[in-house]
Amino acid sequence: MFRPSTSPRTTYRVVTGAAAAVVGAAALAVPTAAQAAPMSSSGILQPVVSPCGVGTVTVNWNSKNIYISGRVTNQCGPGTYVQLFLTFTGDIHNNKLVGTAGPDDSSTISWGSASNNPSYISVTVCEHYNGWHCGYKVPT
Repeated sequence: MFRPSTSPRTTYRVVTGAAAAVVGAAALAVPTAAQAAPMSSSGILQPVVSPCGVGTVTVNWNSKNIYISGRVTNQCGPGTYVQLFLTFTGDIHNNKLVGTAGPDDSSTISWGSASNNPSYISVTVCEHYNGWHCGYKVPT
């Protein structure tokens, strides 16, 4: 499972003697396979759908993972629900449902997945209130 809060561990080599400078420079110049690529962040995104749905989320990604966290809120009342979708290219995920809020409720979102070079990332909310309606996609 992908855990964005886990810090990558760096391995250091201790070398003595005449080869120390050469080996030390080579070890520092090339990152090891265990080091994770740095994460990019969207900052806070707030997709909205009228009359009553809103998301407040942050999307983080790198070349191997994508992660979304935040809240989706439904202010429509009985018989309605609001859903938040994450859209990106890179793997098979397109319009991935990542959160749902029931009538007059709010739901916490925490979703992550391995993904090969995710790009064109956006979020949108849709609501079911007298029919199905979606707001505009908000790009990262």
